[in-house]
Amino acid sequence: MSFNPPSRNPRAFTLIELLVSIGVISILIGLLLPALSGAKIRASEVKVLSELRQIGVSMQLYVEDAGGLYPYFPPNTPHLVGPPDDPLAIIFVDDDPWSMTYMWVTVMHRVAPWNENYASWTGVGRESGRLPWLDLEGSWLTPGYRMSNSFVASPGTWSDSGVARVQSIRAGRVRYPSAKIIFIDGARAYLRRGDRSQSSRGVLFTDGSARSVLDADAASPVQNRLKKGTPNIYHDTPNGVEGRDF
Repeated sequence: MSFNPPSRNPRAFTLIELLVSIGVISILIGLLLPALSGAKIRASEVKVLSELRQIGVSMQLYVEDAGGLYPYFPPNTPHLVGPPDDPLAIIFVDDDPWSMTYMWVTVMHRVAPWNENYASWTGVGRESGRLPWLDLEGSWLTPGYRMSNSFVASPGTWSDSGVARVQSIRAGRVRYPSAKIIFIDGARAYLRRGDRSQSSRGVLFTDGSARSVLDADAASPVQNRLKKGTPNIYHDTPNGVEGRDF
């Protein structure tokens, strides 16, 4: 009986076979990377909508606590930047009524404490420092979700007639809650800067619903009669809170 031991020199890849294998692997990677990137963006969009809905719940609690009024601070009113029990919190006095677009967080201490909620206000894809409301350098990390300017001025501020003035807005003045936006994902840090103009954006409607929309589909903004500069969608809605963004 004969016995043939296994060969100690199994057939190796030729150079051509190796190059073909590398080419196939490169093609597969090229096909998979966009799919993985797209899945990551979709996951980020889902998280954005979830956080916007949470803000909607907190805002509803605020409105109920404030007798039916949306957040508003008259000019030169002090804002508490930081939790009330934080020894490093500062008092900031601001004379710009339109800064409520990011200062809205300073009125939420009673219904949505910063310690428990601020991490969900910074915006998906943004990095915080040792505390959720601080950036990596220790400065205030303003919220990535911005409140519409429509909610701090009379509807006449964005129409050809009526009184134009900054003021608190009562919830009942919103004529189309399912079509008027109150919060916008202003950061979209999970997207590359060059991709943002063509990508959808998470928004929160006044009725508490959130969805991803394209800026191009929004109502064209009109001039704010109290504020110079180029009108902005979602902030300079025709007829303010009595108008529609979609």
